[in-house]
Amino acid sequence: MSIAMIVFISAALTARGVIDKSNNLTVATQSASSQAATDTAAASSVAVGTSTSSVSGIPGGQLTQVISTYGGSSMLKRADISVTWNASSSKTSYSAGMLSLTTLMSYPNHISNLFNTGVDGAGALLTQGSTDSHWSIMSGPQTGALYVPPPNPAWFARTSNSQWISPSVVQSGAVPAGTYQYRTTFTVTGPALSGLSIAVGCATDDAISDVRLNGTSVATNLGGSSFWTTFNITSGFVTGSNTLDFYVSNVGSTSSGLQVQMTGSP
Repeated sequence: MSIAMIVFISAALTARGVIDKSNNLTVATQSASSQAATDTAAASSVAVGTSTSSVSGIPGGQLTQVISTYGGSSMLKRADISVTWNASSSKTSYSAGMLSLTTLMSYPNHISNLFNTGVDGAGALLTQGSTDSHWSIMSGPQTGALYVPPPNPAWFARTSNSQWISPSVVQSGAVPAGTYQYRTTFTVTGPALSGLSIAVGCATDDAISDVRLNGTSVATNLGGSSFWTTFNITSGFVTGSNTLDFYVSNVGSTSSGLQVQMTGSP
């Protein structure tokens, strides 16, 4: 066979779309896989329903995605993804086709809306005299709002991520004696609760008699005003809203307060 004939056959195959078919199948595979990977990473925000979009690089390419709940659980979703395409012209040797795949998506385990003491919604330190909207007193000699008082030189210094809060906005040194139940809430997403943890650092005046997650004790007899105490919470979480309570004892009508800094994982 002459060199000219080989060149002619090669050109004819290209014109008929044999090479294009291979390339388009590759594009289709990448499009479907990329869509599945994107949706899996953003499972918590994927809405149930059907959506379509065009796919570049494929003649008449269209991607269709059907999202549905799986196993009757709102925490699990199924994604049926397909890419369809047409022949580019009457000169191509392959017909319209489809590539499909199915993947399951689940909400990842995650702790969110966990706020240190004395910070705003962005995690920045509040100004002195501010009310801490993420913490409140549920029971004790007085209940309700907690404030960011002026620094007390006898207390452990505030950090860049947390500061002291107190029933007294002025830190008068005359907070009624008793046990104050400081509460904050946070959110857990995900159907499986194993592997969750919160690393806690705290200081208190006078002492923390108990720490309870959703009503169950996770630490007792902690703290002091001039040093930092750390512990970990590794169990007791529930899906959805969680309550975390610090029971702060104030011996005598003296100053009282709490500083807490926490890191949730994952």
